[in-house]
Amino acid sequence: MSCPMPGTEKTVSTTTVPPTTTSTVITTTTMNLAEIDYPDNPNTLDDLPDALTVFIGEPMPDPDLAINGPEDLDRWMAGWLDWLAWINANPTEGAAKLQVNMIAGSDQFEAMTSALEERAESGWRLLGGGFLPRSLTGTFDQLFEDKTALRIVMIAAGPPSYLINDAGTVVSVFDGLDGEVTVAALLRYEKERNEWVMETFEVLGRP
Repeated sequence: MSCPMPGTEKTVSTTTVPPTTTSTVITTTTMNLAEIDYPDNPNTLDDLPDALTVFIGEPMPDPDLAINGPEDLDRWMAGWLDWLAWINANPTEGAAKLQVNMIAGSDQFEAMTSALEERAESGWRLLGGGFLPRSLTGTFDQLFEDKTALRIVMIAAGPPSYLINDAGTVVSVFDGLDGEVTVAALLRYEKERNEWVMETFEVLGRP
């Protein structure tokens, strides 16, 4: 089974990535996902690395999502992905907090909310998965200067993910992505917070 991003299933298409106009930085999350040894057939939570279980039952992270230029993209993405991992590790709280760092109203937002609510009702948590960024590029054009929108493009791998029930048993293992994909995302500015919040992201295809 394959699960490109916790909280949503996406079909990989072959859309061409539009050119961007800024520098690229290499990104890693604060959980050091690239260094995790993902088990193939774990039975319980105890069989999973600590980095995948660290957010269970913990307070919601409060990442710094301010962006002033390309040098901030690495930190922004690392913090946002950690926050998303918390959302999926705590689906009951996550369903109510998804709007904190995602713009509500899109079909993607509604689908992720529904998935979280279903898991919360079933007593399931989703650990791992998501994206492991290899490079990240932002378009810092007039739309960014006007605080209208920031478009980012990420080349990423997709690590495996694990569905866990309320007894701590691994219910399902979702395979990681085979190779890398290109992901496009749109961020919106939140004036009161002076931060940029995810609106939508989309897997475009192979780089």
